[in-house]
Amino acid sequence: MFVRIIDENGLFIEDAFVDELNEYTIEMPCHSGFCRPRWDGEKWIEGGEPPTPETPEPTLEEKISILAEQMVTAQRQLELTQEALDFLIMGGM
Repeated sequence: MFVRIIDENGLFIEDAFVDELNEYTIEMPCHSGFCRPRWDGEKWIEGGEPPTPETPEPTLEEKISILAEQMVTAQRQLELTQEALDFLIMGGM
């Protein structure tokens, strides 16, 4: 049978042929004009944007580690800059 396949949030994924219906298959055709159709359990509605996963806040240890890496990188860049200045001051010798 020809159905509409939805995700766990009811958002339309694709039209497809299936042998059996399940909780992610809808037989009712979707109205045209929806940007992002979503099945609300009874009818198709405009679904809007899909939910975005939240990124967890870094722990204090992770923040300290990132800052330490940035400090090491900055120190190395300062050392390279100092070497280049010394070279230029010495007349390229």
